[in-house]
Amino acid sequence: MKATVGYPTEIETTNLGYRLVLEDEVIAENSLLKRELAKVNNRIMELEKRIPQENVIVLRDISREQAKREIRQLYKTGRTLYCSDLVKELGVDLKTVAEICNELEANGELVIGENI
Repeated sequence: MKATVGYPTEIETTNLGYRLVLEDEVIAENSLLKRELAKVNNRIMELEKRIPQENVIVLRDISREQAKREIRQLYKTGRTLYCSDLVKELGVDLKTVAEICNELEANGELVIGENI
């Protein structure tokens, strides 16, 4: 039970007796909590910025032969390409890309590095 005894002091009744709670202390604690909450919110925003954004890859409906031609064309540029790069650039599903790359390697058309 709380009984207000003038401004700014409040008396709180507890099992152990009465305790004075100064309004200034409550205001100071409230200000401290608001600053701490602002710090937590800032930290959350920093962490959210570090979370990788989802990339949506729209897969195209092309024939396997068309995909193979396009993969060959990209490898002719001399760039080091991972299967994930081919999926992103060509819009062809990963399974098809991997199968075509393995086939091209078996035919000696490209070399898949062991460290890749």
